[in-house]
Amino acid sequence: MLEVKNLTLYIEKNKTKEYLLNNICFSLNNGESLGIIGKSGAGKSTLAKALLKIYDNKVYPETCDVLINNMPFKEDLRGKTISILFQNPNSYLNPLMKIGKQIDEMLIYHFKLSKKEAKQKTIELMKKVNFSNPEKLYHYYPHEISGGMQQKVCLCIALICNPQILIIDEGTSYLDPTSKKEILTLIKQFQKEINFTLIMISHDLNEIYSMCDKIAIMRNGQMIELGSKDEIILNPIHPYTIEILCDYLRFYENIEPFVCPLMNIDLVKVADITTISQTHYVRSHFLDKRAIIPQIPDNFNKIKEKIYENLRDEKHKYIL
Repeated sequence: MLEVKNLTLYIEKNKTKEYLLNNICFSLNNGESLGIIGKSGAGKSTLAKALLKIYDNKVYPETCDVLINNMPFKEDLRGKTISILFQNPNSYLNPLMKIGKQIDEMLIYHFKLSKKEAKQKTIELMKKVNFSNPEKLYHYYPHEISGGMQQKVCLCIALICNPQILIIDEGTSYLDPTSKKEILTLIKQFQKEINFTLIMISHDLNEIYSMCDKIAIMRNGQMIELGSKDEIILNPIHPYTIEILCDYLRFYENIEPFVCPLMNIDLVKVADITTISQTHYVRSHFLDKRAIIPQIPDNFNKIKEKIYENLRDEKHKYIL
Protein backbone atom coordinates (compact mmCIF):
# COMPACT_ATOMS: atom_id res chain seq x y z
CA MET A 1 0.00 0.00 0.00
CA LEU A 2 1.18 3.52 -0.84
CA GLU A 3 0.14 6.49 1.27
CA VAL A 4 1.15 10.08 0.56
CA LYS A 5 0.47 12.71 3.21
CA ASN A 6 0.84 16.47 2.79
CA LEU A 7 3.62 16.22 0.21
CA THR A 8 4.94 19.78 -0.22
CA LEU A 9 8.03 20.95 -2.14
CA TYR A 10 9.28 24.47 -2.73
CA ILE A 11 12.07 26.57 -4.19
CA GLU A 12 13.27 29.87 -2.80
CA LYS A 13 12.95 33.03 -4.89
CA ASN A 14 13.87 36.40 -3.43
CA LYS A 15 13.82 34.87 0.05
CA THR A 16 10.23 33.66 -0.38
CA LYS A 17 8.92 30.16 -0.93
CA GLU A 18 7.47 29.23 -4.30
CA TYR A 19 5.62 25.93 -4.06
CA LEU A 20 6.14 23.29 -6.72
CA LEU A 21 3.90 20.77 -4.94
CA ASN A 22 1.44 21.79 -2.28
CA ASN A 23 -0.23 19.44 0.18
CA ILE A 24 -0.54 16.38 -2.08
CA CYS A 25 -2.52 13.61 -0.39
CA PHE A 26 -3.65 10.24 -1.74
CA SER A 27 -3.43 6.51 -1.04
CA LEU A 28 -3.46 3.39 -3.20
CA ASN A 29 -3.88 -0.27 -2.33
CA ASN A 30 -1.92 -3.11 -3.88
CA GLY A 31 -2.87 -3.63 -7.50
CA GLU A 32 -4.69 -0.31 -7.88
CA SER A 33 -3.80 2.10 -10.66
CA LEU A 34 -3.90 5.91 -10.66
CA GLY A 35 -3.62 8.09 -13.75
CA ILE A 36 -2.41 11.65 -13.21
CA ILE A 37 -3.37 14.27 -15.79
CA GLY A 38 -2.54 17.95 -16.03
CA LYS A 39 -1.07 20.44 -18.45
CA SER A 40 2.66 21.19 -18.69
CA GLY A 41 3.96 22.77 -15.49
CA ALA A 42 1.26 21.26 -13.29
CA GLY A 43 3.85 19.37 -11.22
CA LYS A 44 3.24 15.83 -12.48
CA SER A 45 6.87 14.84 -13.10
CA THR A 46 7.98 16.66 -9.95
CA LEU A 47 5.50 14.50 -8.03
CA ALA A 48 6.77 11.31 -9.70
CA LYS A 49 10.33 12.03 -8.59
CA ALA A 50 9.25 13.23 -5.15
CA LEU A 51 7.62 9.85 -4.48
CA LEU A 52 11.15 8.40 -4.73
CA LYS A 53 12.57 11.41 -2.84
CA ILE A 54 14.48 12.59 -5.89
CA TYR A 55 14.63 16.38 -5.92
CA ASP A 56 15.98 18.73 -8.55
CA ASN A 57 18.66 21.24 -7.64
CA LYS A 58 17.51 23.84 -5.08
CA VAL A 59 14.18 22.07 -4.53
CA TYR A 60 13.42 21.51 -0.85
CA PRO A 61 10.83 19.30 0.88
CA GLU A 62 8.71 21.12 3.44
CA THR A 63 6.81 17.96 4.29
CA CYS A 64 7.28 14.67 2.48
CA ASP A 65 5.45 11.78 4.14
CA VAL A 66 5.57 8.82 1.75
CA LEU A 67 4.61 5.52 3.37
CA ILE A 68 4.91 2.09 1.76
CA ASN A 69 3.15 -0.66 3.69
CA ASN A 70 2.86 1.80 6.61
CA MET A 71 6.64 2.25 6.74
CA PRO A 72 8.48 5.49 5.83
CA PHE A 73 10.13 5.47 2.42
CA LYS A 74 13.87 4.75 2.45
CA GLU A 75 16.25 5.39 -0.42
CA ASP A 76 17.33 1.74 -0.64
CA LEU A 77 13.78 0.89 -1.80
CA ARG A 78 14.35 2.67 -5.13
CA GLY A 79 14.43 0.16 -7.97
CA LYS A 80 13.46 -2.67 -5.63
CA THR A 81 10.11 -1.85 -4.03
CA ILE A 82 9.26 1.24 -6.06
CA SER A 83 10.46 1.75 -9.65
CA ILE A 84 9.98 4.34 -12.36
CA LEU A 85 9.87 4.34 -16.15
CA PHE A 86 10.99 7.72 -17.44
CA GLN A 87 10.03 9.53 -20.61
CA ASN A 88 13.21 9.38 -22.68
CA PRO A 89 15.34 6.20 -22.63
CA ASN A 90 18.27 8.05 -24.22
CA SER A 91 18.66 10.16 -21.09
CA TYR A 92 18.33 7.14 -18.79
CA LEU A 93 20.40 4.37 -20.36
CA ASN A 94 24.19 4.38 -20.07
CA PRO A 95 25.52 4.55 -23.66
CA LEU A 96 28.81 2.89 -22.63
CA MET A 97 27.24 -0.12 -20.95
CA LYS A 98 25.68 -3.20 -22.54
CA ILE A 99 21.92 -3.32 -22.09
CA GLY A 100 21.92 -6.70 -20.36
CA LYS A 101 24.37 -5.46 -17.74
CA GLN A 102 22.17 -2.43 -17.08
CA ILE A 103 19.26 -4.74 -16.26
CA ASP A 104 21.00 -7.34 -14.17
CA GLU A 105 23.00 -4.87 -12.07
CA MET A 106 19.71 -4.17 -10.25
CA LEU A 107 19.58 -7.80 -9.12
CA ILE A 108 23.25 -7.80 -8.14
CA TYR A 109 22.84 -4.61 -6.11
CA HIS A 110 19.52 -5.34 -4.37
CA PHE A 111 19.62 -9.13 -3.99
CA LYS A 112 23.37 -9.86 -4.08
CA LEU A 113 22.95 -12.42 -6.86
CA SER A 114 25.94 -13.76 -8.71
CA LYS A 115 26.57 -12.41 -12.20
CA LYS A 116 25.54 -15.75 -13.66
CA GLU A 117 22.24 -15.86 -11.74
CA ALA A 118 21.47 -12.23 -12.59
CA LYS A 119 22.16 -12.79 -16.28
CA GLN A 120 19.85 -15.81 -16.34
CA LYS A 121 16.97 -13.84 -14.76
CA THR A 122 17.61 -10.89 -17.10
CA ILE A 123 17.39 -13.07 -20.20
CA GLU A 124 14.18 -14.66 -18.85
CA LEU A 125 12.63 -11.21 -18.45
CA MET A 126 13.83 -10.11 -21.90
CA LYS A 127 11.99 -13.09 -23.35
CA LYS A 128 8.83 -12.08 -21.46
CA VAL A 129 8.87 -8.60 -23.02
CA ASN A 130 9.11 -10.22 -26.48
CA PHE A 131 12.75 -9.56 -27.34
CA SER A 132 13.77 -11.94 -30.09
CA ASN A 133 17.13 -13.61 -29.44
CA PRO A 134 17.67 -12.00 -25.99
CA GLU A 135 20.94 -13.90 -25.52
CA LYS A 136 22.38 -11.87 -28.39
CA LEU A 137 20.65 -8.58 -27.48
CA TYR A 138 22.05 -8.86 -23.95
CA HIS A 139 25.44 -7.82 -25.38
CA TYR A 140 24.17 -4.86 -27.45
CA TYR A 141 24.74 -1.22 -26.56
CA PRO A 142 21.74 1.17 -26.44
CA HIS A 143 22.63 2.91 -29.72
CA GLU A 144 22.43 -0.44 -31.54
CA ILE A 145 18.68 -0.84 -30.96
CA SER A 146 15.59 1.24 -31.79
CA GLY A 147 13.86 3.72 -29.49
CA GLY A 148 11.00 1.33 -28.84
CA MET A 149 13.43 -1.43 -27.89
CA GLN A 150 15.35 0.99 -25.66
CA GLN A 151 12.16 1.74 -23.76
CA LYS A 152 11.54 -1.99 -23.36
CA VAL A 153 15.01 -2.25 -21.83
CA CYS A 154 14.06 0.54 -19.41
CA LEU A 155 10.87 -1.37 -18.61
CA CYS A 156 12.98 -4.45 -17.85
CA ILE A 157 15.15 -2.37 -15.50
CA ALA A 158 12.00 -1.13 -13.73
CA LEU A 159 10.45 -4.62 -13.43
CA ILE A 160 13.43 -6.91 -12.82
CA CYS A 161 13.08 -6.72 -9.01
CA ASN A 162 9.29 -7.32 -9.06
CA PRO A 163 8.43 -3.93 -7.51
CA GLN A 164 5.34 -3.27 -5.42
CA ILE A 165 4.88 0.15 -7.06
CA LEU A 166 5.60 1.19 -10.64
CA ILE A 167 5.53 4.83 -11.78
CA ILE A 168 5.24 5.61 -15.50
CA ASP A 169 6.24 9.22 -16.18
CA GLU A 170 5.17 9.92 -19.78
CA GLY A 171 6.80 6.60 -20.56
CA THR A 172 5.30 6.23 -24.04
CA SER A 173 5.17 9.81 -25.30
CA TYR A 174 8.24 9.37 -27.58
CA LEU A 175 7.01 6.11 -29.09
CA ASP A 176 5.20 5.37 -32.33
CA PRO A 177 1.62 3.98 -31.93
CA THR A 178 2.69 0.35 -32.41
CA SER A 179 5.47 0.53 -29.82
CA LYS A 180 3.21 2.46 -27.44
CA LYS A 181 0.53 -0.22 -27.61
CA GLU A 182 3.10 -2.97 -27.02
CA ILE A 183 4.64 -1.23 -23.99
CA LEU A 184 1.24 -0.50 -22.40
CA THR A 185 0.03 -4.05 -23.01
CA LEU A 186 3.18 -5.43 -21.36
CA ILE A 187 2.71 -3.13 -18.35
CA LYS A 188 -0.87 -4.35 -17.92
CA GLN A 189 0.20 -7.98 -18.22
CA PHE A 190 2.96 -7.59 -15.63
CA GLN A 191 0.61 -5.73 -13.29
CA LYS A 192 -1.71 -8.75 -13.32
CA GLU A 193 1.23 -11.08 -12.75
CA ILE A 194 3.06 -9.11 -10.02
CA ASN A 195 0.05 -7.18 -8.63
CA PHE A 196 1.99 -3.93 -8.36
CA THR A 197 0.41 -0.55 -7.75
CA LEU A 198 0.57 1.60 -10.90
CA ILE A 199 0.91 5.39 -11.09
CA MET A 200 0.74 6.64 -14.65
CA ILE A 201 1.46 10.24 -15.68
CA SER A 202 0.30 11.29 -19.12
CA HIS A 203 -1.29 14.04 -21.20
CA ASP A 204 -3.25 11.35 -23.04
CA LEU A 205 -6.69 10.72 -21.53
CA ASN A 206 -7.23 7.68 -23.80
CA GLU A 207 -4.07 6.11 -22.38
CA ILE A 208 -5.04 6.89 -18.78
CA TYR A 209 -8.58 5.57 -19.19
CA SER A 210 -7.30 2.35 -20.78
CA MET A 211 -4.75 1.68 -18.04
CA CYS A 212 -6.08 3.07 -14.77
CA ASP A 213 -8.88 2.63 -12.22
CA LYS A 214 -8.61 6.15 -10.79
CA ILE A 215 -7.81 9.58 -12.23
CA ALA A 216 -6.27 12.58 -10.48
CA ILE A 217 -6.19 16.09 -11.96
CA MET A 218 -3.22 18.34 -11.16
CA ARG A 219 -2.92 22.10 -11.52
CA ASN A 220 -0.36 24.54 -10.15
CA GLY A 221 1.32 21.87 -7.99
CA GLN A 222 -1.96 20.79 -6.41
CA MET A 223 -4.03 17.64 -6.80
CA ILE A 224 -7.39 19.35 -7.27
CA GLU A 225 -9.62 16.36 -7.96
CA LEU A 226 -9.35 12.60 -7.58
CA GLY A 227 -11.89 9.87 -8.16
CA SER A 228 -12.65 6.70 -10.06
CA LYS A 229 -12.17 7.19 -13.77
CA ASP A 230 -15.91 7.17 -14.40
CA GLU A 231 -16.57 9.65 -11.58
CA ILE A 232 -14.06 12.07 -13.09
CA ILE A 233 -15.53 11.73 -16.59
CA LEU A 234 -19.24 11.68 -15.70
CA ASN A 235 -19.30 13.83 -12.56
CA PRO A 236 -16.41 16.34 -12.68
CA ILE A 237 -16.68 18.96 -9.93
CA HIS A 238 -13.74 21.32 -10.38
CA PRO A 239 -14.11 23.69 -13.37
CA TYR A 240 -10.49 22.94 -14.32
CA THR A 241 -11.39 19.24 -14.67
CA ILE A 242 -14.13 20.34 -17.04
CA GLU A 243 -11.54 22.33 -19.00
CA ILE A 244 -9.34 19.23 -19.30
CA LEU A 245 -12.28 17.17 -20.55
CA CYS A 246 -13.36 19.80 -23.08
CA ASP A 247 -9.79 20.04 -24.37
CA TYR A 248 -9.82 16.28 -24.92
CA LEU A 249 -13.01 16.35 -26.98
CA ARG A 250 -11.80 19.33 -29.03
CA PHE A 251 -9.19 16.96 -30.49
CA TYR A 252 -12.05 15.00 -32.09
CA GLU A 253 -14.81 17.55 -32.57
CA ASN A 254 -15.23 21.26 -33.16
CA ILE A 255 -16.53 22.54 -29.82
CA GLU A 256 -16.10 25.88 -28.09
CA PRO A 257 -13.07 26.08 -25.76
CA PHE A 258 -13.70 26.37 -22.04
CA VAL A 259 -11.11 28.00 -19.76
CA CYS A 260 -11.13 27.81 -15.97
CA PRO A 261 -9.51 30.96 -14.51
CA LEU A 262 -6.82 30.60 -11.86
CA MET A 263 -8.01 32.47 -8.77
CA ASN A 264 -5.50 34.58 -6.83
CA ILE A 265 -6.22 32.58 -3.69
CA ASP A 266 -5.14 29.40 -5.55
CA LEU A 267 -1.60 30.80 -5.62
CA VAL A 268 -1.36 31.26 -1.85
CA LYS A 269 -3.66 28.69 -0.27
CA VAL A 270 -4.70 25.12 -0.95
CA ALA A 271 -8.46 24.62 -0.76
CA ASP A 272 -9.80 22.19 1.83
CA ILE A 273 -10.86 18.71 0.73
CA THR A 274 -14.53 18.32 -0.11
CA THR A 275 -15.66 14.69 -0.18
CA ILE A 276 -18.05 13.87 -3.01
CA SER A 277 -18.13 10.11 -2.40
CA GLN A 278 -15.97 7.47 -0.71
CA THR A 279 -13.71 7.45 -3.79
CA HIS A 280 -14.08 11.03 -5.04
CA TYR A 281 -12.74 14.26 -3.56
CA VAL A 282 -12.08 17.77 -4.80
CA ARG A 283 -10.09 20.79 -3.63
CA SER A 284 -11.66 23.94 -5.07
CA HIS A 285 -12.11 27.51 -3.91
CA PHE A 286 -14.93 27.66 -6.44
CA LEU A 287 -17.03 25.69 -3.92
CA ASP A 288 -16.93 28.69 -1.60
CA LYS A 289 -20.32 30.43 -1.82
CA ARG A 290 -18.52 33.76 -2.30
CA ALA A 291 -16.68 32.57 -5.42
CA ILE A 292 -17.66 33.62 -8.92
CA ILE A 293 -18.11 30.34 -10.77
CA PRO A 294 -17.10 30.32 -14.46
CA GLN A 295 -19.94 29.65 -16.89
CA ILE A 296 -19.97 25.94 -17.68
CA PRO A 297 -20.93 25.17 -21.32
CA ASP A 298 -24.68 24.73 -21.66
CA ASN A 299 -24.26 21.46 -23.52
CA PHE A 300 -21.73 19.96 -21.12
CA ASN A 301 -23.93 16.96 -20.32
CA LYS A 302 -23.83 16.02 -24.00
CA ILE A 303 -20.07 16.68 -24.04
CA LYS A 304 -19.58 14.29 -21.10
CA GLU A 305 -21.57 11.58 -22.84
CA LYS A 306 -19.53 11.99 -26.01
CA ILE A 307 -16.25 11.86 -24.05
CA TYR A 308 -17.39 8.73 -22.24
CA GLU A 309 -18.38 7.13 -25.52
CA ASN A 310 -15.02 8.03 -27.09
CA LEU A 311 -12.99 6.65 -24.19
CA ARG A 312 -14.86 3.35 -24.23
CA ASP A 313 -14.51 2.97 -27.98
CA GLU A 314 -12.18 0.07 -28.81
CA LYS A 315 -10.36 2.07 -31.50
CA HIS A 316 -9.10 4.53 -28.87
CA LYS A 317 -7.78 1.88 -26.47
CA TYR A 318 -4.05 1.32 -26.23
CA ILE A 319 -3.92 -2.15 -24.74
CA LEU A 320 -4.35 -5.31 -26.76
